[in-house]
Amino acid sequence: MKKSYSTLSGSIAFFLIINGGSLAYLILYISNLFDFKFEVANKTIMTFLTRIENNIDYSNVIFTIFFIATSIYGASSLFFHLLKTGEMIYEEVNDKFTLIKRLTAIIFLTATLFIIELFFILIVIGKHFFSNLFWQILKYIILLFLPYVISICINFFITPHSVKFKEINKGALFTTLFWYIITIGFTIYVNIFTNYKAIYGALTFFIVFMIWIYLLAQGLVIGVILNFY
Repeated sequence: MKKSYSTLSGSIAFFLIINGGSLAYLILYISNLFDFKFEVANKTIMTFLTRIENNIDYSNVIFTIFFIATSIYGASSLFFHLLKTGEMIYEEVNDKFTLIKRLTAIIFLTATLFIIELFFILIVIGKHFFSNLFWQILKYIILLFLPYVISICINFFITPHSVKFKEINKGALFTTLFWYIITIGFTIYVNIFTNYKAIYGALTFFIVFMIWIYLLAQGLVIGVILNFY
């Protein structure tokens, strides 16, 4: 609290919400290229993704190139600001030029897209080649493992100096467990204890989503702080 780390959580949540659409579009576009279906998504997410996909005109080459370019810049902005977050927590300014930091953010964005699509591939392959029961088990194992992989990658990425796996593992484990607990607890809280619709009306989903994102950002920042100390 003394160093206002909670403000960093708010900044990460802000940039995730602002730039998350660009990241979602890139994931959707790559999945569309390989004709992946979102077996990992529930009905609400499927409806949302289908609505986006139906409004994208892939036949317009110029529009597609422009949209991909701006989406890459937008999505990489999230990782660019994660680099700045790491510098603030570690109190260690990275001397790289802004352009190099931006290129680093784009490279990490590419790696993130690869990891996400790889998990999609594993789930799609599992559904087509294994029994339904085994596929359901495999899907949940993959989905449970994915947050840990993302947490490890982010910790490697935002640390301003070279680190070993054991130096960031504790913070990454904390962040992952924090994400699990917050997601389950927040879901129970919203569904049972609070009537958000009576307060926010049509904005309910967006308000709840923003609160959840902020709590996830808190878990990430605390994990990085644990690694720092």
